[in-house]
Amino acid sequence: MADLSDFSILTSAERREANLARCTPEGKKRYEDSLRNPRALRQLGPQLLRPYADAPVDSAGGPENRSVETIKIPGPSGPIPAAVIAPEGDGPFGIYINLHAGGFIGRSGLGDLSEARTRASELDCVVVHPDFRVAPEHKYPATIDDCWAVTQWVFENADAIGGDANRIGIGGGCTGGNFSAVMAIMCRDAGLPLAVQFLYFTIVDLRCDYASHFEFQNGYLLTRDSNLYVIGEYLEFAEQRFEWQASPILAPSLRGVAPARIVNGEFEILRDEMTAYTNRLRDAGVEVSQRICECQAHGFVDDDVEKEVNRESNAFLRRYIGPLR
Repeated sequence: MADLSDFSILTSAERREANLARCTPEGKKRYEDSLRNPRALRQLGPQLLRPYADAPVDSAGGPENRSVETIKIPGPSGPIPAAVIAPEGDGPFGIYINLHAGGFIGRSGLGDLSEARTRASELDCVVVHPDFRVAPEHKYPATIDDCWAVTQWVFENADAIGGDANRIGIGGGCTGGNFSAVMAIMCRDAGLPLAVQFLYFTIVDLRCDYASHFEFQNGYLLTRDSNLYVIGEYLEFAEQRFEWQASPILAPSLRGVAPARIVNGEFEILRDEMTAYTNRLRDAGVEVSQRICECQAHGFVDDDVEKEVNRESNAFLRRYIGPLR
């Protein structure tokens, strides 16, 4: 087996220079800043990713055209706080379960609902945003257990929150996408008719042995070391990386899971595993729409690209959970 860490051509200064030469001035500056001042999560710790963890509900703001109700969903270790953001008008509406990002260790409680509010506005659906348990205080599979409790609750109570149980989607970025991919497989296995899954800048293989993990390991926003650090904080034992509920790409079969919209960056460490996951889904007969965003990394560095990709993603999701017209 080849030693991926010896792929020196991928990490050469010449390769990086060629990559940055294709970027917009805005993107190039972001990557140069990232190389000079990386966010070293191993040194900074979980609190960097918890800016609104204990803030009042909806402190961060967002689109103001939706009402917010806070609820508690029964969970395996006690109630799970959640926000329900509902459209105006008569339902039933589609429902989107918003599983937040945060590198396995971050959370914003219900203080930052800006992403959830944006989803509700752009998709014109009910959004359920849970504040599930995270590592390192709660090791894997605590987060999976909480997300599954939330997902089951949404199917069982869709009518009560003004939704349609046949038009439920789920999604998240980075680790939120990991949890969403796992939920899609569990829904398939439980016979729950999940309509769509949205995975963006998502980690699906905690083994981290793809070439992109080395090519973009430094200077492209999320570093390889930070990724390895948060995985170590999430898992109790390293061997759990090989369990499909941690690494959904290792599920025995993906046949029958919900259609997927997948977005990832050309210059991010997770690119190759997301492409491999896309191929596994397609091989299993699942409808997939993938966008590899040129010159983007783990997150967008160009506003125009972000707006374009968001329009594409919203159009795909609205086919499954948008208004019935």
